[in-house]
Amino acid sequence: LGASLDCIGSAHDRGLDLLGRWEAADCWLAAQCKSHLRRKVGSPVLRELEGSLLSLGRPRTLGVVCSHTGFSRAAFEHCRRSPFPLALAAFDDIECSHITGFYTNGALQRLVPTLFVAECPAKVRGHDDALRVVQVVLCDPTRGVPPTFCDQ
Repeated sequence: LGASLDCIGSAHDRGLDLLGRWEAADCWLAAQCKSHLRRKVGSPVLRELEGSLLSLGRPRTLGVVCSHTGFSRAAFEHCRRSPFPLALAAFDDIECSHITGFYTNGALQRLVPTLFVAECPAKVRGHDDALRVVQVVLCDPTRGVPPTFCDQ
């Protein structure tokens, strides 16, 4: 995403693992990473993230939950209804090598209206078949949709 993030995960991290500025979008970005789970991330994780965003007290803060195990239907529904700007970022493996899904809610789209998500099949080392990879970029709405690596 091009954000400048610091790892803040610790015993007193307010439930956040990454925090920093996303200058291009003129907002803060706070992320919670759930790489230790063996099941899909559920709505309780999103409620915890919302509490963390409240405790930060910073306006214009986008909350992201990152996972390689996916998200439950309840998590998607919670994200959709949330008044907080949230995104669910799915990755292909525990190392979070490639984003394979990036779901945003209406509050995030209002906060960062220039956010664009492009999906395309790409050949990725270590995967037998083409993996659906996602690229998340900001675009200038006066110039239309930017070219992506999918077009190359």
